[in-house]
Amino acid sequence: MTIVDEPRSRSRAADVARGIFSSGPILLLAFLLAHLVVGLLGLGATGWPLSDVSSVYRAWSWNAVHLGHWPGINVDGVYPVLAILPMLAPMAVPFLNYTVAWLLWLTLADVVALLWITRGGMDARRVRLGWFWVLFLLLLGPVALGRIDAVCVPLVLVAVDLRRTRPILAGVLLAIGGWIKIWPVAIFAAIFVTGRRRWRLLAGAAGLSLGVIGVGLLLGSPSYLFSFVTGQTGRRLQVEAVTATPWLWAARGDPSVYIQYNNRIYTNEIVGGGSSGVSAALTPIQFLCFVAIAMLAFLAVRRGASRNATLAHASLGLVLALIVWNKVGSPQFETWLLVPALIGLAVLGRGFLPQGIVVLVIAGLTQVIYPYLYTALLGLEPAMLLVITVRNVLLFGLLCWEAGELLRLGRADGRARVSLAA
Repeated sequence: MTIVDEPRSRSRAADVARGIFSSGPILLLAFLLAHLVVGLLGLGATGWPLSDVSSVYRAWSWNAVHLGHWPGINVDGVYPVLAILPMLAPMAVPFLNYTVAWLLWLTLADVVALLWITRGGMDARRVRLGWFWVLFLLLLGPVALGRIDAVCVPLVLVAVDLRRTRPILAGVLLAIGGWIKIWPVAIFAAIFVTGRRRWRLLAGAAGLSLGVIGVGLLLGSPSYLFSFVTGQTGRRLQVEAVTATPWLWAARGDPSVYIQYNNRIYTNEIVGGGSSGVSAALTPIQFLCFVAIAMLAFLAVRRGASRNATLAHASLGLVLALIVWNKVGSPQFETWLLVPALIGLAVLGRGFLPQGIVVLVIAGLTQVIYPYLYTALLGLEPAMLLVITVRNVLLFGLLCWEAGELLRLGRADGRARVSLAA
């Protein structure tokens, strides 16, 4: 009797679990709780993980409204010109603390995106994908909500969902995201090289961008409008950057290599050991890698590869190209990985699960690094150097993995076409 009942019991348990993870209301509750937990951690955790929101964003917003200092218009901007708009949003509820208002409105934006992509919680397959978002938030921690990068996530997710039915609108949304923080350009490029309606997508993005540039030039000047690009040229290699890893280890035994705080842009940077030359070389390397990944995706589609599979690997590969070869390397960059991970899981299912697991591990390691043990990293403690080394090796390895997948897609379909022709 026991032998017969055990499989039935396991089957019932599996059915219950499947029902829970397919339930829209349960997902929504878990999603809100995850935002609450991450928000509370951000408000109370050591290291002041919401410092950019409570000090920098709040100050920029106040200066814009009360002093007329608009980043990208009449003063230099660290981010693209539209970034100031979401920073102004918390000021619409002056009776709330600015940081709390930021967390609330960002949670609202995420909830809208979640309901959109899960069809109001009615699409069970998409609901199951939403649990990955919940887990990612909890693993990445406060920085997942405490930086401007997070604002682009709901915009880009809705844009990806609209890429086939409303490509012009998708292009507009991706362009808005790109003019807030540059990373949505990677998703735009992946959709452009793999999609069938690429020119409509481009029309939407170009129209929005021309409007932004036109208004920016009308109200200000090119030097301010593009200061978010020109202002990066003199930056050194940031401590958290993937390519900074060897210098972190070198700094333990070589006094000519050390960490220095940059008071102007509030970052810790590597000095000495030839790091400045590497920092100068990273931007062209980043550009070349980005173009190479896009070309691999384009060629794969031209050779008959699945557009969905190519989109999945190209999205993750292009985002990783921006992260791995970036001289900045701030912890919030890992926020960018959520969207391509969800794309891959949506179109390839379990076939993309290994990449999804690696993304979750990277998110968890990043939270260990920042905010909790960041001072240990700056102190060059071996355990923390090991943690960031593993995290950075995973990022680099995942980039190579996705490039290999795109090569495989192109070659496999190319051989199939030759075989069919013969």
